[in-house]
Amino acid sequence: MKKYLVLLTVLYSSLCFGADKLELVVPPEAIAKKLHQTATLLNNAYQGEPVTVLMVMKGAICLTADLIRKLEGPVTLEYVQANTYGEEHGSKGEVRLTGMENLKIKGKNILVVDDVFDSGNTMAAIIKAIKPKNPKSLKTVVLLSKKEAKKGTSAPNYALFYMNPLTRNFPDDNKQRNIVGYGIDFDEHYRELPGLYIQEEK
Repeated sequence: MKKYLVLLTVLYSSLCFGADKLELVVPPEAIAKKLHQTATLLNNAYQGEPVTVLMVMKGAICLTADLIRKLEGPVTLEYVQANTYGEEHGSKGEVRLTGMENLKIKGKNILVVDDVFDSGNTMAAIIKAIKPKNPKSLKTVVLLSKKEAKKGTSAPNYALFYMNPLTRNFPDDNKQRNIVGYGIDFDEHYRELPGLYIQEEK
């Protein structure tokens, strides 16, 4: 039944955005398995203590919704929106955060949840904004990391998947390809897909 639901979702997206080609690279079951493993690690780390989950809008919405239901301690949900200016695709531009100014997180366990770790600029900006507020602890988790950053940087503590294994079998033909689904969008489309897909623009 799940496979049929996935196929129906892809068919719906193809009808609405038929110019693009979608290829499933991570099925929903694989996401659920990785999510369970990550939640287990977090529960072992927090030992039932209250956790404030800081969701990075909008891409982390699916990951956050599923993750908070697996955390064993009390959960408080907050959110922040990050926008990047100054460079194409936001890889090197200035990161502006909305929603951090009123957060009361002193003495709390903070878990930042984001969708994609790319250049690290967004995560670095969020961490920089959180630390002066003196949280009890600060951990970060992302759905997809485009690289394994060095320790001591803004590298996430937990990453469910890495980009390279998902894209290594695709030809280097200069076609534009993006990973979409499970909250990750392309031009605000495809967030609703239950798995992770390679989206190829035609």
